[in-house]
Amino acid sequence: LGFYPMVIALLYSSDSYIQSALASRGVVYSYLQPCSTRSVITRILEIGRHLSGISPKKEMDPVENALQVLGVRTRLAGYACIQEAINLLLKDPTQSLTKEIYPSVSAVCGGTSTRVEKAIRSAIVDAWNRREGELWRIFFPPNQNGESRCPSNGDFLTVVVGYLLRGRS
Repeated sequence: LGFYPMVIALLYSSDSYIQSALASRGVVYSYLQPCSTRSVITRILEIGRHLSGISPKKEMDPVENALQVLGVRTRLAGYACIQEAINLLLKDPTQSLTKEIYPSVSAVCGGTSTRVEKAIRSAIVDAWNRREGELWRIFFPPNQNGESRCPSNGDFLTVVVGYLLRGRS
């Protein structure tokens, strides 16, 4: 009949076998749990616009743009957690990461504070391992010995929030 449904999968775990099996069955996008409802809805709207030929009217959110530039992959569970943590820190940068941010993010994204912390760490390490060019060196310069190390969750969030706050003024 020419009708092919666009399928989005919500997964609790993922590996290359699962990804290839889903792709062969027509899944166009997959999210690893926990993920934000907002990001799933945004993806559905983007697919709908693409199918209907309507171009998006909204510019990319500055937080999404910063994460994209740094190479944080949207399909990782930590992406939504980082995005939510940055939005919370933009409202009040003095909040404690472990006592306020992680519990608040876990309430939105699901899971526990520990799971949120690990998801954020995993996304940062993934982006760090895939980094290209000078951008990471600008945001996270090498130490006095010339060594570059993967930033901690706190350092990463602080630098991105600082960059976004400077962009607002």
